[in-house]
Amino acid sequence: MTKRKFAMEQDQMACNNGRTWKREHLLGKGGFGSVYLAKLKRPESKSQIYPSVMAVKSAELSESSSLQQEKESMLLVEL
Repeated sequence: MTKRKFAMEQDQMACNNGRTWKREHLLGKGGFGSVYLAKLKRPESKSQIYPSVMAVKSAELSESSSLQQEKESMLLVEL
């Protein structure tokens, strides 16, 4: 696989329900990874479950334990 093809595949991800989104420009970068703007490839009606525009965090696999801790902290805050 070429680097270009790999990069293109990285920019297109699938949501849990099979909808696909495209990663766009970088919004910010910090200690836990980078945050990108993402848009659904085919936005649906306004009553859809997922927003058509969202922020998506991306990090190196080596940083996955830090992201897991951050996710758990966010879940505790929601309680």
